[in-house]
Amino acid sequence: GGICCLENSSPSILRNRIVGNRCSSKGAGICCLNNSSPIISGNVIMHNIMARLGSGLCCSGDSSPTIVDSTIAANIGTHGAGICCYDNSSPTITGCEVEENLTAEDGAGILCSEESSPFISHNSVSHNSSMHGCGGGICCHRSSPTISDNTIGDNYAPKLGGGMFINHCS
Repeated sequence: GGICCLENSSPSILRNRIVGNRCSSKGAGICCLNNSSPIISGNVIMHNIMARLGSGLCCSGDSSPTIVDSTIAANIGTHGAGICCYDNSSPTITGCEVEENLTAEDGAGILCSEESSPFISHNSVSHNSSMHGCGGGICCHRSSPTISDNTIGDNYAPKLGGGMFINHCS
């Protein structure tokens, strides 16, 4: 992938273009794993392809990135093509444009799953598409998200929740 933050790392990733990366597992654009807490601000993360989880950006393994004022667009993957919050991660996502991401399964724009607790506020989540799953814009399974003051529109999912799908969440 493009950038991988591992094992308690906390870099500042500022004003970059993270474009056209490929990865077969997690986070073709940016991957935050194992207690990483990077500041990700003012970036363009787009056209990243083939990651199983989070083609644009993946947060997993107790990671807590702050994702601010970034564009996450036109990423293609299996689950959570734009941003995937997974495995006890707690990202803060504010002031971002999450658009035109395409996933085969759930959560084309943002996927929250497996005990994640994301804070998602003041974002535009639009024109994201799930080909076979739920939650074209935002999909939350078994997680505790806080979702407020976002614009969520023109997203598509063939099963349930074109804009947002929430299942087994608190």
